[in-house]
Amino acid sequence: MKNKKFWIMVAAIAIATVAFFVLSSGRKMTDDRPVVRIGASLPLTGDLAPIGNVIKESLVMALSEIPVDSKYRYKIIFEDDQYDMKKIVTNANRLISIRNVDAMLFMFDGSNVSAPIAERREIPSLGCTWGADFFKDYEYSFNHWSRPETQAAAFVLLMKDENIKTISIIAQHSANITELMKAVEKQAKQNNIKLNPINYVNIDVKDFRMEITRMKKQQPDAVMIMLLDPQITIFAKQAAEQNLNIRFTSIDEIAHTPNKELLEGSIFVSSITGGDDFQERFAKHTNLSMKSCASNLYDWFKIIVDIFESSDHRLTGEELKNRIYQIKNFPSAMGIEISVDKDGIIDTPLFRARIKDGKVAKE
Repeated sequence: MKNKKFWIMVAAIAIATVAFFVLSSGRKMTDDRPVVRIGASLPLTGDLAPIGNVIKESLVMALSEIPVDSKYRYKIIFEDDQYDMKKIVTNANRLISIRNVDAMLFMFDGSNVSAPIAERREIPSLGCTWGADFFKDYEYSFNHWSRPETQAAAFVLLMKDENIKTISIIAQHSANITELMKAVEKQAKQNNIKLNPINYVNIDVKDFRMEITRMKKQQPDAVMIMLLDPQITIFAKQAAEQNLNIRFTSIDEIAHTPNKELLEGSIFVSSITGGDDFQERFAKHTNLSMKSCASNLYDWFKIIVDIFESSDHRLTGEELKNRIYQIKNFPSAMGIEISVDKDGIIDTPLFRARIKDGKVAKE
């Protein structure tokens, strides 16, 4: 009987101890905070997976930095789109209809193909891509990248300073790059720089020998490469094999290729990919090098969190959209303050650089 009483007393003490810690802790054991769901459709497999997975890690890092006492719990729902436009459309519909997201994140042309869906369903779509005109027609779509006019002005000024008067171009065929190249053509014409007819290629093209032969005959002062990797690497190797001994240049893309030694001596302008502090934290958190759009979508995630945490009620898609347009002087991962303009664009400055000893050397 005494042993039975002893064990009853031990059990009672244990229950009381657990109850004490549950009641005295700052958060209940069952977290009943409302959940904000953010969908991210990215190429996690396929040719652009190296970019997509770096962006994913930047978002995971952003999620880990949310204070434990936040008003909301935040969940990122990742979907692999392999940078296939049909899959991006499918993902956007699934994220809204099934996963009930409050906002969506996309990279490159994913921003464009998701825009009509975001508009119809009144869910903000936040992206990182070239181009700006497209976003004027979609109130719920936002873009965090330098405007084409900003990019073109910086590029043409670099060409003038380098005394480059004739440029041949190879570019990926996409609506956003076409818009950017129109801005470059306008700026080049105003500054008496000749652009040879643009060689547009699809994203799956791997043989550039015909374009390289054409460029050799044109004898330009520079070749502008507007391709994503692995196309840049393939183009650079084939250019070397065909003795295309002409200096390379670009807007953004040379900065992000992993095989920079193939592009030694190239000069280019690039949008900011992250401030020193952010890049240091990112490297420590992921052991990965920075890629295009990683800091941009990190910023978008932080903006969404900031908006929800500062609101006195759960926001609808329309209310969230309206609050995004009000963002001014927000501290960016790029080490600068950013603002959303009337078209839903965050326009950021560019820097000059060249490839020296296989590395990006800023000027």
